[in-house]
Amino acid sequence: MAIKSPRHLIVKVLSPAVRLWLRSQVEAVDELHCEISGGNRQILTGYIPSVSLNARCAVYQGLHLSQAEIEGENIRINLSEAIKGKPLHLLEPIPIFGEVSIAQNDLQASLSSPLLKAGLKDVLSMLMKAGEISDSKEILKDWQIDWHSILVERDRVTVKGIVTNLEKETISLALKSQVELASPHDLRLSQIEIDASPQLPKINLAEFNIDLGEGVALQELSLDSEGIEVRGGVTVMP
Repeated sequence: MAIKSPRHLIVKVLSPAVRLWLRSQVEAVDELHCEISGGNRQILTGYIPSVSLNARCAVYQGLHLSQAEIEGENIRINLSEAIKGKPLHLLEPIPIFGEVSIAQNDLQASLSSPLLKAGLKDVLSMLMKAGEISDSKEILKDWQIDWHSILVERDRVTVKGIVTNLEKETISLALKSQVELASPHDLRLSQIEIDASPQLPKINLAEFNIDLGEGVALQELSLDSEGIEVRGGVTVMP
């Protein structure tokens, strides 16, 4: 009887498991390529020196990503359990680095994402507070916001929506700002305009920084009429 080599075991068990795990993290993906590197002995103990991932037209938590090229290093997984049929998962945080492109039409499709909706509402709350709208939290608590359009131009983003308040009245809402990196983990918004009149007075702010968190280390952020491109690293938690 032929004895299966360690390499055969890796191909037979690990590669499909990793691909299955990656697909389980996204709602949809047109193309997904994954390359695992490392010695047989390392991988068989659950340690993977690096994994390269290339995905096209992926949807993650409602966010539409046109293209993503990502590499993760020093990955530790529960391989011994996965071999026995249990789900594959990370054992330690891992640093990943890569480039993500989001085309204008994919940004528009992402407006229905709960993740993006929550993020926009958080940003709006911070900007309203900075604009001295003292009861901004209470106002936003009573607002249902349906974002319907996003336009990216060179270094500038315009997002528009419709607000419905508790009285079922509707008003137009527009948020405009230039966007750039202030540091690897800070976004700088400038020339900010918020218009929700007559519900609120117009808000104009010269500048406002948003902390993305210590686990984020962006190197480049590019905005133009084609969409958004981001290059940098983040730490992925188990």
